[in-house]
Amino acid sequence: MDISLLNQEAIDKLIDFVFEKVDEELKQRQILLTEPKFISQKKLIDEYDLAYNTLAKYEELGLKRSEPIEGGKIFYETADVIEFFRKYKKYRD
Repeated sequence: MDISLLNQEAIDKLIDFVFEKVDEELKQRQILLTEPKFISQKKLIDEYDLAYNTLAKYEELGLKRSEPIEGGKIFYETADVIEFFRKYKKYRD
């Protein structure tokens, strides 16, 4: 595609879109650097205001639980949660 065929408004929108996507990626990478490697089921439900049934549906769609640890608590890898929300457009800051 010859970029000269695009008008300035279309070019500006394209640039804004690219910067928005780059910004989202940088924010998600920053979260991975600052957040713990695992998040408990309870914390995930509380922080993202999810119903237990919603979380169960997410698991059906592919969100993976980590192996249960001592006490039987359920955890998820933070990176898996972020990737799942990215895939399903559910990630919230």
